[in-house]
Amino acid sequence: MSRLCLMLSRCCFSAWVGAAALFVVNAVAQVTFPGFDSIVRNQLALLRFPAYYAFGFGLVGTGLVSLAVIGRVRLMEPRRWRWAMSCAAAALLLMTADYLFVYLPLEAMITPPTAPRPANFITWHRLSTGINALHVGLTAIVAGLVNWPGSSESASAR
Repeated sequence: MSRLCLMLSRCCFSAWVGAAALFVVNAVAQVTFPGFDSIVRNQLALLRFPAYYAFGFGLVGTGLVSLAVIGRVRLMEPRRWRWAMSCAAAALLLMTADYLFVYLPLEAMITPPTAPRPANFITWHRLSTGINALHVGLTAIVAGLVNWPGSSESASAR
């Protein structure tokens, strides 16, 4: 069970970093495409972001639970495990705060998609972009920590 959790943790954190990067690449391409007006951009955002957060919460949450199980059986060096747990918990906390306190207000600003964006939309959008960059960065650190090969001491403890 513990080795399965290690594999799951590695997959979840790595998958989220890749999925978030792919999401950003596609989102930037769509937003900068000259054929889309602001109404279409708003509609695309309303379609994309619920899935973004659902996948993020699912992958980072599952990775965090799996990582917690790993710590109980010492499949990772304790210090590296503590760093991974701290970064993963911080990433999940940041994602939750972004969703509740930034994304939901942003969503309300573009609902309905035909409504003009308020003046503070750009400020909120930049805040969300920064928080998302931070939480994906933390998740990338966790992916590195859980995927990095262990020392010979921890390999013999397995």
